[in-house]
Amino acid sequence: MKEHMWSNRLLLLYSNNEQDSVLNQQMLLLRNSEEGLKDRKILVYRFHRDHYMKGLLSKRKYDYSTEVDRQLFDGDYFQIKLIGLDGTVKQTSLEILMPQDIFEIIDAMPLRQME
Repeated sequence: MKEHMWSNRLLLLYSNNEQDSVLNQQMLLLRNSEEGLKDRKILVYRFHRDHYMKGLLSKRKYDYSTEVDRQLFDGDYFQIKLIGLDGTVKQTSLEILMPQDIFEIIDAMPLRQME
């Protein structure tokens, strides 16, 4: 994830499997807010028990290449983490986050205000 530092914010979605209804609801909300994601330089990653996926629409699955990558999967439940441009966690939630709430968090950040 270090390759995104200072160039993109990250929205990390965690779920045991791709069919998780909460994950799918969150993904639908994000797809419907794609312009706001682009404007705020947000990239979406989806982490599952045995693979991860990049982007909102991609079906391509990536295997965890190292144990460090595997440790990015953070539990047996749905979770969202918002990572700022500086690489630190700005928000964590175990529930669906509305895109507008995500945008408000980002828009209040000093780096966003300088963009």
